[in-house]
Amino acid sequence: MNKNHLIAISLVLLLALAVFLSGCSGSQSSSGTASQAGVSGAATTAALSSPLYKAGDILKNPKSSSATGILIISYNAGTDTYARAIIFPNSDNSWGYRTDSSTETMDRVTLEKIYTDYIENIPVSQVPIGTPVPTATPVPVTTVPVYTSLPTTATTATTTTSGAAPMVQSISPYYGYAGTSVSITALAGYNFISGATVQLVNSGDHSNISATGVSVVSPSTITCTFAIPSNATVGAWDVYVTNPNGYVGKYSNGFVIHQSTSATATTTTASTGPTITSISPSFMISPSHTSYTITGTNFIGLPSVSLTSGSQTIPEVTVASTSSTQIVVFFDIPQNVGGSWNVVVTNPDGTTATLTSGITIHS
Repeated sequence: MNKNHLIAISLVLLLALAVFLSGCSGSQSSSGTASQAGVSGAATTAALSSPLYKAGDILKNPKSSSATGILIISYNAGTDTYARAIIFPNSDNSWGYRTDSSTETMDRVTLEKIYTDYIENIPVSQVPIGTPVPTATPVPVTTVPVYTSLPTTATTATTTTSGAAPMVQSISPYYGYAGTSVSITALAGYNFISGATVQLVNSGDHSNISATGVSVVSPSTITCTFAIPSNATVGAWDVYVTNPNGYVGKYSNGFVIHQSTSATATTTTASTGPTITSISPSFMISPSHTSYTITGTNFIGLPSVSLTSGSQTIPEVTVASTSSTQIVVFFDIPQNVGGSWNVVVTNPDGTTATLTSGITIHS
């Protein structure tokens, strides 16, 4: 075989080898492209699948010991994300409340992998924002001081252990005179039940005063009448409301009985002027609503009492004059008030007495 034939055969073999190698490379490229297309297609399918949860769903992470859960606020199909918020269980383990209105976004795939425990669904608009105020714990009627004049129903009701406890917040009017009848137009609070009874109780007077004509206008309002005996103890009395279920509400020092109008008339005469020797206790806490006893001489009728410090004045809430030498007075001390204050007593005839720096207020 001559040299030219060998060259020709070599060229043919090289050409065939080149074609073979080119085919293998094309096959690999085609296979790789198909593989990538398959991955992309799978991701697109996952992104377009329907979300597992909807707005209002409450979820928990089964691997977490936290008492809180998450609340689904909304789902955004465009970004494939959930808007969520932290939700807390109520004290009775029902759901729930949010401490604020903040939310955060989380991608759907991650959230659905982590929060797999479905609790329940609550409309987002019905989930309150803000920590709930604890409800008052009912107090059994057995905690009420029982005096000889308390009705027998008050003691037989001690077997009742369930139901709402009434809470008394105010009474209007808040005072009356011995020997008169007082119509209470608004005994305010909550959890009042039809059939409730109302009483005035004073630890120094065992003849409690039961109201007549008690009408539970609503769960928050009662009207009634107190017939105050002429010999009733002058001063502050506690107001008790007892529900038919045996639970009670107490408003400490809520009602004040003054001296009878006839006694006041006979003692309200001109005097040489009152004097103050002491006030007890001699300090107050800011803020507070407390009774204080002023001792002195020549107190007549129903004097007015105030506390003064520079240009500031705190008037009394109400005064019960127990004798010519003693006054029981209630003050509402505002918040952020402090320092030494003068005690000023003014008789109905205009004469006054001052106890300089007689009381200290601690803020």
